[in-house]
Amino acid sequence: YRGRPGESGDNFFPPLEREKHSWWLEDINPDFDTSPTTSDTRIVWGDKDGTKSMPIKDFLLNAHLFMAVDTSYTSNSDSDYKTAMVMAVNSDNCLFVLDMWAGQTAEDQLIRNVFRLADKWKVPSIHPEVVRESINLYQQLETMVRQRATEMTGTTHLPRIMPLRVGMVKKEAKISGLLFRFEFGLIKLPMWRRMDQPWRELFDQIEQFNPEARDGGLAHDDHLDTMSMSALILKFRIPKRLSYDVGGQSPMEMLKAGQYEKDGVPVLAMLDFNQVSGEDMQILLAPQKEIEGDETRV
Repeated sequence: YRGRPGESGDNFFPPLEREKHSWWLEDINPDFDTSPTTSDTRIVWGDKDGTKSMPIKDFLLNAHLFMAVDTSYTSNSDSDYKTAMVMAVNSDNCLFVLDMWAGQTAEDQLIRNVFRLADKWKVPSIHPEVVRESINLYQQLETMVRQRATEMTGTTHLPRIMPLRVGMVKKEAKISGLLFRFEFGLIKLPMWRRMDQPWRELFDQIEQFNPEARDGGLAHDDHLDTMSMSALILKFRIPKRLSYDVGGQSPMEMLKAGQYEKDGVPVLAMLDFNQVSGEDMQILLAPQKEIEGDETRV
């Protein structure tokens, strides 16, 4: 996996540490691979108070579970990846990335794997990113659930389909918004799967992401971008942001004025979403074409 030549630099995200950034399994039962929601396999992770452990069926019962989905518009070897990612947030506001599928394939393969993962994890909601070019994916998913097309999906579990409209938030800024999770250990990844596909691409993207470079310095950022969709899905329920010197203007005022970066730092990363008003939230979620013209960045 290669980033763009000449656009590397200091890592934006801190180095990954097992106790701070990983989850893993103990007392593994064979049913984990097919039915984690009923498995006594224990999920283990570290936090500031030490190591925590519980049966994964109990973890899933008490966490906010969801799936983010993103598509691409071609399906050859040079295409962007189509992705589906199962995530959960626990009561400590820690984001767990549990499962993932990615492929440079036709959209029917994406749809098949979306419902496969949803059935495996009993995901209550699926959130496809919706822009002008990807509305067809949302419509297909929504139609299949509305018509309860279990034969077409090959599953019995049909979750709710909830469109995710990114609006004016640019991809690099959206990904940069994950920084606080990495810095404070509020994201847990299966680091033991580091060399497995498609996890290898995700870890490479985390290590090579550079918000100052064109396209984040990455040839493909689809896995990391899908993970960053979690902030919008969770309705910005995040802790107090890191403080930055923003000068005279507030981060929201800069965003309204069309300024998305200050001194190399994405303005979105300066924003305390807990303090954003409902009116300003609507501005953030407004279709980008209403603010920047007809082009909508995907």
